Amino acid sequence: MEGRTPSELAKEVDAYYESNDMTRLTALFEQAIYAEQEPNSKYKEYLKIMIRRIMS
Repeated sequence: MEGRTPSELAKEVDAYYESNDMTRLTALFEQAIYAEQEPNSKYKEYLKIMIRRIMS
């Protein structure tokens, strides 16, 4: 979304879903992009959780 950082948008998504999984997922994404590190195993776990929440 224009004018928001990924972290800000993640907090909005988490508020909607009453969780903190999107914030965790975004932090791992930012680490992978900006620090050029491979996402760890938690990345897939949080991604699956968010997909299930969105689809339900």
